Amino acid sequence: MKKSIDIEEAVFAMVKEASGKFGLIPVDVEYVKEKDGYYLNIYIDKEGGVSIDDCEALSRHLDPLLDEADLIGDAYTMIVSSPGLGRVLKRPRDFLFGMGKEVDIKTHAAVDGSKEFTG
Repeated sequence: MKKSIDIEEAVFAMVKEASGKFGLIPVDVEYVKEKDGYYLNIYIDKEGGVSIDDCEALSRHLDPLLDEADLIGDAYTMIVSSPGLGRVLKRPRDFLFGMGKEVDIKTHAAVDGSKEFTG
């Protein structure tokens, strides 16, 4: 079985390629095991926000591609959604997308006595 990180990278590449066709911005992919099964979470965004139709269109497009690529040996549930308010900034483009917007920042170590900042 492939490692989660390999699956996530391969699926992210597929999402990146497909998202341009729909005017979407790929944000992240997570392949996680939870108590009730495996989940392939695909997060997308776009200027003005993501609609349910955007999520459905990308999901329908990716479904046969994922089946053909056969990256995941286990049964899983694919969920395509916006990253939401709790969006984690991981990649340089995530920070660029957040420029000019108010963000909440939580640090592991205290900075000037605090671990939470808004700016």
